[in-house]
Amino acid sequence: MRPSTKSPLPIAIIEDNRFIRDGLSLIFAQGNEFELLGSYDSCEAALNDPKFQRVKLILLDLRLSGLSGSQAVRSFLAKFPHLWIIIITAYDDDEEIFRSIAAGAIGFISKKSSPAEFLLSVRSVVSGGSPMTPNLANQILQKIAKMHHGSLTNLQLKVPGKIARGESYRKVAASLGISELAVLCTLRTIYNWIHQDFNK
Repeated sequence: MRPSTKSPLPIAIIEDNRFIRDGLSLIFAQGNEFELLGSYDSCEAALNDPKFQRVKLILLDLRLSGLSGSQAVRSFLAKFPHLWIIIITAYDDDEEIFRSIAAGAIGFISKKSSPAEFLLSVRSVVSGGSPMTPNLANQILQKIAKMHHGSLTNLQLKVPGKIARGESYRKVAASLGISELAVLCTLRTIYNWIHQDFNK
């Protein structure tokens, strides 16, 4: 089930670095597209805030104090199964990113990304897609090669391959004759496939 997007999307930020947390808060507090319900330095702080019950999407730091990204993802989804979780980290070659995707996160974005890239990533999730970086695409392709991937189509294998080579969403879309949204939705399908395969 996808949350309604007719009104501002209720989001939260969970990041233990105050500088980064404040910067992200500034990005998403502007305009009327998003409703920033909270900016927290820990999962516990978020869960203890009554307003968090309304959150539909969170930007979640990969490595919070005492808790891995995958552990945090599983904890949140156990309580809020329809929550959208985008992982944020400064290191996009971290193995824990893949484990977080397998746990149910539906996207990843580097902390080095620009404000416009953060907004694009969140908008892609709202539209049914998911963001992916070249390093993560490489990691996913390596994992897929070791797994039974007969249920993935040729297109679903081509898209991360092109992302891994550093092609932009626009270039991938043009080369495959599909829309940018179709590229992002294909990435969401791959994330969902990984999650389902690891939780059989």
